[in-house]
Amino acid sequence: MEVFKMVSGSNALEQVKSIGNRAIFIGACRSLSVDAEKFASSVKPNCIYYAHGSLSYYHAYSLEDEGEVRSRGAFVDLRHFTFSSKACPSVVQLLCRYTSVVEHSQLGLDLLYQKFVALEMELESAAKNWDFSAV
Repeated sequence: MEVFKMVSGSNALEQVKSIGNRAIFIGACRSLSVDAEKFASSVKPNCIYYAHGSLSYYHAYSLEDEGEVRSRGAFVDLRHFTFSSKACPSVVQLLCRYTSVVEHSQLGLDLLYQKFVALEMELESAAKNWDFSAV
C-alpha cells in the first residue's frame, strides 16, 4: 500500500512512508483521517484501516512495518445495539462502518426529496396536457 501527499503549490504527489499519529479509514462511501492519540487503546497510529468485500472483516495496514492484520466484525448492525448489550462495537468497527455505509443520512434524504419534487413537477406538467372535459 502506498500513501501520497500533495506538494504545496503544485499538482505533484510525493510518497510518504509515515502519517505520524494519524490513522486513515478508507471505505466505499467516504474516507477520513483521525488522530490516533484520541483513541489511545483502539486505533493504532500510522495505520490504514479498511473494510473489504462483505464487511465481515476489516483490515489494518501498518505503514511502519508494512504488515496487515485482518480482524472479524467490520459490520456492526446498530439497529439492534443497546448500551446494556455485552457486545459493544469497537471504535474501529464504528469508523469502518461509517466509511463504508451511508444510511439515513441528510444527504440521502435530500437526494430522495429532490427526486420526489422532480416527479411531482413531471406529473403536474403531464396533467396540464390531459383533457379532462371528456370525463
